Amino acid sequence: MNHLVRIKGMVCPRCIQTVGTVFREQGFPVTEVQLGMVTYYTHAEQSHDLTRVQQQLAAEGFEILDDKQTRTLTRLKELVDAWIQQGAEHQQTLAAYVSDALHQNYTSLSTLFSTTQGTTLERYLISRRIGLAQQQLATTEDALAVIADRLGYSSSHHLSNQFKRETGLTPSRYRELARVQNVPTGK
Repeated sequence: MNHLVRIKGMVCPRCIQTVGTVFREQGFPVTEVQLGMVTYYTHAEQSHDLTRVQQQLAAEGFEILDDKQTRTLTRLKELVDAWIQQGAEHQQTLAAYVSDALHQNYTSLSTLFSTTQGTTLERYLISRRIGLAQQQLATTEDALAVIADRLGYSSSHHLSNQFKRETGLTPSRYRELARVQNVPTGK
């Protein structure tokens, strides 16, 4: 059985190495370590006490997130997707939208996100939007203006500039390559 543990404070490759070492030293069969999380495997009859791991992680400047924080992170990601789905019909900024939905200060939500995910909430939003733009460019004939509107961009020019910055390709070139080479689409 795989167990996922969210870790606060992981921001670099050294953090990944340190956290993995702490878990392994405490006898946890780690299967994966990424920024903000560790996955380990146990058999159904086994149980692992995270108390010593928590103590060692705290000594290294890390913290295991409690269930409430994990739920908040999951909900934040869901809210980003919901906000994107609203497209051009946004009534609020992302900051106001997530703050209202979670009844929390945006600064604290943003800090929680960046310290646990290794990226800012804004960068996550950009990544999600560009991934969706890639999918739509590869699978539809929709004009860039229609895609930009659907994803909540102020203009096709804004989407085009951000797309080029993120992927290194213009949207039209990406669409061209996707048709010819089956370029993988974003998430």
